[in-house]
Amino acid sequence: MELIKCQCNRVILFLTPEDMEKYHIDRKKDDSVAKNVRAMLRDADKSTDFSGWCRILVKIFESKEGGCELFITRLGDQVSLCDGSLYRRTEYIYKFQSIEGLLPACKAINSSGFDGESRIYYEKEKPGVYLIIDREYENLQEFGAVVCRRSALLYIEEHCTRLSKGTVGTLSGLV
Repeated sequence: MELIKCQCNRVILFLTPEDMEKYHIDRKKDDSVAKNVRAMLRDADKSTDFSGWCRILVKIFESKEGGCELFITRLGDQVSLCDGSLYRRTEYIYKFQSIEGLLPACKAINSSGFDGESRIYYEKEKPGVYLIIDREYENLQEFGAVVCRRSALLYIEEHCTRLSKGTVGTLSGLV
């Protein structure tokens, strides 16, 4: 088991298949993680950092090696300065099956007078292209887009490749 402290209120726990067996974590039962998170943190020798935490949010992602990754976030009644919640922007995530489906969508967005921020990621393992944009566009489903939850951003940033020049403005010119 490996623990990485990301911010003052976030950590990532990397568990091997043996760790999952030790803590009785069943991928099909979300409550199996909730019951054992504090024990895992205690065993990782970081319990002092988490001793005052009343509520925590745990997101679990399966890893290729058979283990899992736990993203643990402190949930509190007050926002701390290092939390970043005050500066968090709303982002909308759309997944396209291919770049060919994304290009006409970018052209439509750009034609609507779009001047916001956008990022585009490509996934190699499971073919797909993600568009992350600061506005909601309900008609993107006409171009084959699937709306993703905002929590997908963690997966996208870890498993996908960002297109360096890939923004709505630049890609709309390719159609």
